[in-house]
Amino acid sequence: MGTKLYFSFWGIVFLVLVGVSAYTFWPIRNISEEDVVVMEGVVSEVDSDGKGNIQIVLDGDPHEYYIYKGVAKSIGLVDLQQNIRNKRILLYTLHRWTPFTRDGIHPHVARIEVEGKIIYDEIRNDE
Repeated sequence: MGTKLYFSFWGIVFLVLVGVSAYTFWPIRNISEEDVVVMEGVVSEVDSDGKGNIQIVLDGDPHEYYIYKGVAKSIGLVDLQQNIRNKRILLYTLHRWTPFTRDGIHPHVARIEVEGKIIYDEIRNDE
């Protein structure tokens, strides 16, 4: 009896860990307006991480945001640096809880807005 209970317990723990891992690392697709939270701030740094992602850091914000495979998407890093560095912008990031983003602010950038102009956008429009 004790052995069955032991294996049942660890089986359930294993399934929960698989489920949380799948949710955490599942690819992000079809982003809508309801999936994002808006972060506002002055850009202090824009750079490539060497893996094709473009990283964006806002003054006073502990998060490091990124445009996934931004270099491969032909987003001009130099143009982006010139257009948003030291400027106040709106970053639309995913609002998604994971064990790594417990505050719900996922660092994936879905949209960048500067002075009312959208310069990068992954949010689908269902119009």
